[in-house]
This record gives sequence, structure tokens and C-alpha cells, in this order.
Amino acid sequence: MNQNRQLKKDQIYADLRHKIAAGDFKVGSKLPSEAELAKQLGVSRITLRSAIKRLKEDGLIIQARGRGTFIANNNIIPEDDLSHGTIMVIHDHETGLDAVWRYIVPGISQAAHRNNYEVTVTTDETLLMFSDQEIKRSIQKDNVIGIIAVMNNFNGDEPIIAKLRTGEIPVVIAHARIGDSEITGFPSIAINELNSWEMAIAHLSEQGFSHIAVLGCKKSTKPFRSHGKAKTAELIKSNGMNTADNLLQAVDLNYAAIQKTVKEFINLPQPPDAILCYSDFFAVYACRAIKELGLKIPDDIAVMGICGYPDAQRLSPALSTVDYGYSEIAQMAVEMVLQPTNWHDPATGCGRMRMKQCRLIAQASTKKQSAKEVMESRYYQNLSLQNARIA
Repeated sequence: MNQNRQLKKDQIYADLRHKIAAGDFKVGSKLPSEAELAKQLGVSRITLRSAIKRLKEDGLIIQARGRGTFIANNNIIPEDDLSHGTIMVIHDHETGLDAVWRYIVPGISQAAHRNNYEVTVTTDETLLMFSDQEIKRSIQKDNVIGIIAVMNNFNGDEPIIAKLRTGEIPVVIAHARIGDSEITGFPSIAINELNSWEMAIAHLSEQGFSHIAVLGCKKSTKPFRSHGKAKTAELIKSNGMNTADNLLQAVDLNYAAIQKTVKEFINLPQPPDAILCYSDFFAVYACRAIKELGLKIPDDIAVMGICGYPDAQRLSPALSTVDYGYSEIAQMAVEMVLQPTNWHDPATGCGRMRMKQCRLIAQASTKKQSAKEVMESRYYQNLSLQNARIA
């Protein structure tokens, strides 16, 4: 069967099921005729019949010969019920502090509960342990109406893609990479990493920094976000700043590796006056290493993060970052699961990509003192020393 046609059938089934659960079609009410309903939904009558058949099998509708199709009185979720169903969240099996699902899943739960849906959370590894039939039974048992997959960077060969299709219910990829929708066929929410990287570099330039170092992520397929090393250097220079090849380093996310690299930066004949980090998690370690060297942030060297890790604002000084908006991604993902037909291309049946905009959060870690502020600071320091001597 054509994959796009199958996806369309699944979308219409899920959309009608959601409308019934939400009370858009009242219990006992009659559905429009097949021709009229197909026209309203913008699908063929063959596609609609497949969805109607499944709704009948679920016990949600009754077809009376010569009279029409009616919303059933049994197995339907009342609008004022405590729960309208369950949203399943699947995340990758990363366990580190930088595992993005840690910051998106809580927001999904909050958004789902506001809409009277329950949430069940599991990992991709767990889902792959079960057969297709076991997954289908679990989905029916828990009345799962959609899946949010918090993972990304698909190549099309991953077994999890087939498992996500098993339940024949809407699937949304949260925090996707650009291109994941085309590869998987699922709607997705993607971050414009190119834009976030450029935004961070532009901010450092606007603050007056001139010699930039970059801490990239060694384990990532894109250590310098969506830019390569050479492109990052070009971006820095096009913003009126300098860098060098030995100032662009991809390292592992652990304190020892970052501490070693920061020391190497500082000990160069011309040390940088700012460090741009692959993420806020790298920035937290960089700040710690800088302080242990007896240097001040940002007076001696500034630090810039990317991603919007909530706890990074506990740093002193607070960390400047480009915020991806994890709670907003969660809200968007829930909305897309509950409105599946809005996020598929009618021509292809494939999911659409929804671009999530980032925002710059400028904090004290990149606030360079003006010449006047430096002079005032030195004046008051000298005054304090004189008073101390007098005392």
C-alpha cells in the first residue's frame, strides 16, 4: 500500500477520533453523509471509509442501514471525563545532563494535563523490545491518541521509525533536525541551529569582544552546530572579530576536557576575550574552569552559551545564551498531536516541519564594561584601598 495513502488514512482516523473524544460530535448525533464528510475533510471517500471502519471497530460509531452513521453510547470518552486519553512520549536513551528530553518531557506533561490527557513516558530502546502486536494492544488498552518522539537526526534506517508507525496514530517529532520530517514522514518541530549560532556570534560582536574562542561538541555529527569549523571562523570574522584555528576546538562534555582546553586558550600568546560554547552545559564547565584560574567573568574573559538550560541562570554571573524554549517546544508538540490533519501536506501525506524561533537572553556573563565603567571601577577600588590604609 502506498505509504502516503496509509498516512492519510491514519490522520483522518485520528482526527475523527479526537473530535469524538472532545465532544465535537455529540453522543447519539448523526454524522454527515459520506460524500459531505469526505468533502469537509478534503479526502477521498475511499480514505474516509477506512477511518469509519476503524471507528466502528473501536465501538465509537454505529452504522444503521438506511438511516446513517451515529456516534455510539459506549466506549466514548465524555467531554467532562477526567481524561480524554493518553499521549505517549518516546525519548532516546541518552542519560547525561545534556539529554534534551529531560527539559522537554516535563513541559509535555503539563501541556497534556491542561487538556485533560494523561501522559506515559518510555524510551526508544524499550519500545524496540516489544512486537508490533504488543504495541498495538498497549495503545488500545491505554487509549493512546498520539505519540511525541523527543529525538532527532534520523537517517531513515532506524528501526524505531517503523515502531512509531505501528500504532497507526499521530506521531510528532519534538526537537527535530531540519530534514527529519522528510526522512520519517512525521510532522516535526525543528530548531534553526544556523540562526542560533549566528545570533550568539553577533551578540559577542555587539558587546565589543574582538578575539573569540569556540568550544564545540566532539561527539556531535555537527560539532559547531549547523556550521562547520571553517564556516564558524568566517562568521566570526564577518562580524568584525578575530579567531584562529587553535581557538576552535571540539571537546567532550566533561569537566577535565573543558578545563584543559580553557587553560590552553588562556595560556596562548594572544588569549581570547570571549568563549562561545556549543551549549549551556559546556558553558557551565567553562565558567568553573575560568574561576579556578583566578580570572573574572566577563572582565577577563566572557562566556556565551546556546540552548537555554534552565539551571544555567544559577551561575554567577548569569549566563548569556540563545534560548531554544524547551517549554514552548513541549506545548507546540502537544498541539500538533491533537490537531494531526493540520500538520500534514495534503498533496504528499507527509508531515510538515514547524520551525521554532530562538531568542537571545543577554546576561552579565557577556556584558563588557565600557571604558567609563572601567575607570570608575578602578577609581573606587583605589579609594577603598586608601581608606583601608587610613583605617
